[in-house]
Amino acid sequence: MSPIRKIEWFDKDDFWRDLYPFMFPDKRFDDAPVEIEKVLSLVKPKGKAVLDLCCGPGRCAISLARKGFRVTGVDRAKFLLDKAKTRAKKDGARIEWIEMDMRDFVRHESYNLILNMFTSFGYFDDKREDLAV
Repeated sequence: MSPIRKIEWFDKDDFWRDLYPFMFPDKRFDDAPVEIEKVLSLVKPKGKAVLDLCCGPGRCAISLARKGFRVTGVDRAKFLLDKAKTRAKKDGARIEWIEMDMRDFVRHESYNLILNMFTSFGYFDDKREDLAV
């Protein structure tokens, strides 16, 4: 069971809805396959299970799924997950989507690669929460 937390600015779908066109223009999605190729060439995962933690609208998760990875995308913003699900369905990408705070999601020894590709660290008032993630 997730702990009860105060509602913070990043919990509000209006924030993501208003900034979505600026934060996630089509070019960001177009660039994702090249970014993922670079990540994979650097880390060389030893398996196909990937966690895209704070996946937002799914740009990296979808690119990974297209390459044959089994992807779990976790994000706490319903608006962004809805965008991710819509895009993945259109692209035929099968991804497990989970709406959850990254501080609460735990699956020990389940993934060969964990990504956090945007700016989700540093949001918390207590920096120990960033370290715990």
